[in-house]
Amino acid sequence: TERSLFVPLVIRSVAYLASGSAPADAADDAGRSVRIETASADPIRLVGPDGRPVAAVQRPVAGGVVLSLDAVAATGLYRVIQGERLVRVVAVNEAARESDPAALAPDEAARRLEAMTGRPVRVVDGRDGAGLAAASGTGTPLWTWALGLALVALVAETAVASRRRADAD
Repeated sequence: TERSLFVPLVIRSVAYLASGSAPADAADDAGRSVRIETASADPIRLVGPDGRPVAAVQRPVAGGVVLSLDAVAATGLYRVIQGERLVRVVAVNEAARESDPAALAPDEAARRLEAMTGRPVRVVDGRDGAGLAAASGTGTPLWTWALGLALVALVAETAVASRRRADAD
């Protein structure tokens, strides 16, 4: 019965800890709009991550206001404040086109790295790269041994605990 209390305890603890903060929007991209539902007629202010107010275009709609994030220049958490009350926290990310994960050709990547660092960059093909990894002395990482030792200790502890329980009965 003691074990069945753990899951509800965790769920209630998370709900309690989360209740004291303003809800954060799903990540919005710069240049998009955010709908703020409000019943008050007080003006809404958008405050940037650095604490400075950001001029945001506000368009009234039924039951709230739509804030345009066109004026947002930097990524981060922006606070939406109405009067003196924090209404919402909006996370603003770079547009998806800014983080295109398409792979570059090796020569193009080398050219860009040389331009950024000012140092020569040599492209190494797969066969040379495998030889470099083997020559660097990489072997079995230490964490695998530590994990194995922890597993052995867990099995030993389980065996000792079950033996004590059998002796007590």
